[in-house]
Amino acid sequence: MDVQFRRSGTRRYGVTILRPGLPPFTKDPAPGFDEYLPHDLIHFIVERELGLTQGIFGQVAAGGTGGTFLPEDSESLTTREASRRQRSLSKRSEKLMRAGRRDTAASEEAVYVVHNEWKLRRSGKATPPAVSGAKNSNRITTDQIARMCDELDELSQKWVALKIGEAITLTWPKS
Repeated sequence: MDVQFRRSGTRRYGVTILRPGLPPFTKDPAPGFDEYLPHDLIHFIVERELGLTQGIFGQVAAGGTGGTFLPEDSESLTTREASRRQRSLSKRSEKLMRAGRRDTAASEEAVYVVHNEWKLRRSGKATPPAVSGAKNSNRITTDQIARMCDELDELSQKWVALKIGEAITLTWPKS
């Protein structure tokens, strides 16, 4: 599955999910715009690094909506087709969201830890290898935090350089 993080406006971004054999799913505008890194991009990196296969992006990879993404091609369907697909998609998504509650909660907590650590590192105030006082109830290792912060550094440089309409594409899971 490929995930595109697109700068869609001056202070706006969108996320598009591309899966073989399925219509693209999208969320635009997506919440949590930041000039350095969109919130959903941090979730993606955290979930992929920690192997949270039932987090938001794992749920989408399994055919769900993650409670937030919508199919892009709905306008091309008849009302009946769209209604049938929406019922099926809702049923599958609800099942995946129930199963993924633990991973989704772990993702939220880990994003908090990693994002704070990354911001501290950027400001020069981090005190490696500690987690700079951030809550770390998920037992994230300092090596994992360091790897995620390094990747966020690289992605931030790319994100800041994007013009409106351009995107960063990442693959789930990492190949």
